[in-house]
Amino acid sequence: MKFREKLVPAIFLERISRFTVLVDLDGKRELAHLHDPGRLDTVLEPRLEVFLRNALRNKRKTQYDIVLARRSGVYVLIHTGFANPVFAEGVKGGVFEELSDYGIEKAEIRYGKSRIDFLLRNAIGERMLVEVKSVTKAVGSTALFPDAPTSRGRKHLIELMESIGDGFRAGVVFIVFRQGIERFAPDDEIDAKFSTLLKEAQSRGVKVIAVATKIDLNEVRIMKRIPIELG
Repeated sequence: MKFREKLVPAIFLERISRFTVLVDLDGKRELAHLHDPGRLDTVLEPRLEVFLRNALRNKRKTQYDIVLARRSGVYVLIHTGFANPVFAEGVKGGVFEELSDYGIEKAEIRYGKSRIDFLLRNAIGERMLVEVKSVTKAVGSTALFPDAPTSRGRKHLIELMESIGDGFRAGVVFIVFRQGIERFAPDDEIDAKFSTLLKEAQSRGVKVIAVATKIDLNEVRIMKRIPIELG
């Protein structure tokens, strides 16, 4: 998926709130919107190089969105709004072997008490609910999720399991938006309940998929499948 706008380099100074950061843009301090509500403790640090897009809209307090960070020469995409379009592009491009017979029927489908990211359907009418998770945390070459306790993520796993009883197929896809990653694991220390539910979901038929991406200043795209370590 190509970035529509040219990304502008800046220097990250500090996180003001959950969704707002302060950056140095050409010697001027600017506020930028952060679309990732996680802790980002293995990504953001003072004086880090980041890349912004101009996103001036009516009724917005910030002119810029922060899209990428570059830490130790490694790009990390920290705009969660790209996860679903990257997944959709991957489905259309046939990069998911398990989903090769499926097409996207609808995005943001309501199921239970949640909105699940995608409803897929194959040629014989089988339906599949898929939830997509954006992953930015890493220790070494292992990507970890979540980077903060996620009641929403636990609820999604429960509802995906329940959907199987309602005749759906189900899957959760972890897209790692950080280069240099070779494997994925749930972060037991951050959210042990999520980790337990993920193992249970897999045992009950929910497909658990993790992929690494290639990122540069022009585009982000799915590069390869990576192994999942559930312990």
